[in-house]
Amino acid sequence: MSYRYRFLRIACLTILLVCVGTQFASSQTATDIPLWFDVASSTPPNIKLNTDATTELQNEEQVAVDPTNPNNLVAAWRDFRLGYRQCGWAYTHDGGTSWTEGGLISQTPYNRDSDPGIVANSAGDFYAVILSFDQFSEANGLFVPVSFDKGNTWFAYLDGIDTPSFFFEDKELMAVDNTGGPNDGNLYIAWTRFGNGTDIYCITSTNGLSFGSLKLVSDGGGSVQWPVPVVRNDGAVVVAWFSYGLSAIRYDISTDEGQTWGTDRTLATTTFFPSQLNGGVGVFPFPALASDITGGPYDGRLYCSFVDLAADGNLDLYFTMSTDGGTTWSTRQRINDDPVGNMIDQFHPWTSVNKDGVITVAWYDRRLDPANLNFDMYIAHSFDGGVTWTPNQRVTNVSSSPFNAAAYGKSLQQFQPLDPNIPSALMSPQGELIGEYIGLASSERRATMVFTDTRNGNQDVYAANMPLRLFPPRLTGPSDALITNDPNVTFTWDDYSIYETALTYVLEYSEDQTFTTGVTRVSGITAHSQMEALADGLYYWRVRAFDTFGDSSAVDTRTIWVDATAPIPPVPMAPAPLDGDTVTTPTPTFAWGGTSAKSSETPTPLTYDLEVASDVGFTSDLLSFPGLTATSLVLPDADSLTFDQFWYWHVSAKDSAGNESGFCSTQEFYLKLPFLVGDLDGDGFLTALDLGALIDVLFAGASVPVPPPERADLNCDGFPDALDLALLIDVLFAGEPAPSCP
Repeated sequence: MSYRYRFLRIACLTILLVCVGTQFASSQTATDIPLWFDVASSTPPNIKLNTDATTELQNEEQVAVDPTNPNNLVAAWRDFRLGYRQCGWAYTHDGGTSWTEGGLISQTPYNRDSDPGIVANSAGDFYAVILSFDQFSEANGLFVPVSFDKGNTWFAYLDGIDTPSFFFEDKELMAVDNTGGPNDGNLYIAWTRFGNGTDIYCITSTNGLSFGSLKLVSDGGGSVQWPVPVVRNDGAVVVAWFSYGLSAIRYDISTDEGQTWGTDRTLATTTFFPSQLNGGVGVFPFPALASDITGGPYDGRLYCSFVDLAADGNLDLYFTMSTDGGTTWSTRQRINDDPVGNMIDQFHPWTSVNKDGVITVAWYDRRLDPANLNFDMYIAHSFDGGVTWTPNQRVTNVSSSPFNAAAYGKSLQQFQPLDPNIPSALMSPQGELIGEYIGLASSERRATMVFTDTRNGNQDVYAANMPLRLFPPRLTGPSDALITNDPNVTFTWDDYSIYETALTYVLEYSEDQTFTTGVTRVSGITAHSQMEALADGLYYWRVRAFDTFGDSSAVDTRTIWVDATAPIPPVPMAPAPLDGDTVTTPTPTFAWGGTSAKSSETPTPLTYDLEVASDVGFTSDLLSFPGLTATSLVLPDADSLTFDQFWYWHVSAKDSAGNESGFCSTQEFYLKLPFLVGDLDGDGFLTALDLGALIDVLFAGASVPVPPPERADLNCDGFPDALDLALLIDVLFAGEPAPSCP
């Protein structure tokens, strides 16, 4: 097949004539800053790429950006316009403002093409990897058409692997070494080989003209699919995939240009097993892998986004990273910022890192449809190496329904269960309903997404650019839902973007959650903070940022309670010992009320501080019980009070803002030792022994055997005498009731 290489040599000469694309337009200072882009309600332009007049399917997109000119991008997709699988492509030389469809990529040996992947090397050459197979035989393989003219045309194809029978090569993707190191320009194709089970393989091209022999990547013996390769900053190759047997994302690393591979390791375990979501959309928990090779502060990091089941049983989007080249991986983060537990699916993520280390993740999202059926494209960025993320932004301006997808009514085979041992290309004529993946490429000032869209009643390919300009500020203080008693509130924020510096900010706050009435706007702020004096109430607040392009919008809204009004002091109430009471239990119940004068709109609940002491100054024998949430307390046994003395107690209230009522009026009570009058020996009964003891007290001058002396005063007249003796005789011998004294 020497004609292929003749084409390649011609292409190498042709590329010298290709013009460098246009540069970014210089910005102009706006005299009256316009509204630029409201991420809360607006979306970027959505551009349809395929120009065929059919209602056939287009899906499974990939897109690559030219490292020598970010205005030059090429997209490829799976295309059914002829009624069977082919691969289409389009290109742009103005950064995605407009696209030119090139038609179908026809430089492959067999009559069916599918599952395209695409990369651009550091010289600006584009390589597309395509699964090509014969409709009438077992022949199939992976082939690589090449474009040396910025994606305008495809010159020839390289043989990746050509398989005449038995094995089926599927789910292939390609990575290119753009590190500038000794292996710069190397191409790596990773794919799933279907035979007796499935395995992950890799082939390498070190010259951009031919590929070497295939190498086994996975350890073998398991059901594995969906490999995604990337090149690390040191030129090592990392391939990650999904393992059915382990329900995990696994990976391996080669440090010798893909020739040998180590032992498989686990990147993340998953609870989601490949299956079909509502509407028949087939989804895999595949690893959307990316690598930072920028030489910047996060150089060498590996990033992976993937979907997994959340607690509500639906799919959320997660992100993990490795800061040590793949040895360890961080705890997963949830990237989608819709409400937790809302029974909404996110799926088909892709990850990209631009030349400045900005991470972008894009995905399909159903949050706008409570029925969890229609889907949109969403995006988020991280400017700090994956630690924090911008608010999710909607990319599509029309939601898509899987029921508008042409394949839905054409193929009952669409609903066959996913089988890791059956290649999706053979499972049904259309494969997965809207394909299995999307395209995402990011450059300095934009992220470009290429995705499946059904707004026209069938599957089309659309593209959209999300500018990486100015993002809503990141609110740093006060914390959300803070309750404060300081009316002087300092609002603080930071910028997200690394590309545009905000010239001014606008702080908005209102007691109206919709910001339609009673809004206070403070404009022209140049610092990252602003102090405002606020009256009592619940406020919603947000911050907008402005640069020469206009308004960043504000999507992060927080609340703050301002409450500088103290609660009224509590009122002691029964069954508590009130002022002047005498009690006999050493563990009395203290109770209070009367603190309901706080407005129902102020923060609750209140807490209470109770103090009990043996002196009115609350210094002796002090018992303190702060932070009580109930309006009563039974004194614990461990804090039992001492008998035969006065005690004092008071209580104060504190609200959630920190306002204190001060203590209520102090309550004095006497704790009296409880006893049976006449029971001089203290055995708990009135007997003749008590009679004898009382005679001794009255006539022999003896003391009361068991204090207090009131035990001998049966008639409660203040001193023991013969009347008390007569009363005790009546109790013992005449059946009179036992006396009692207050």
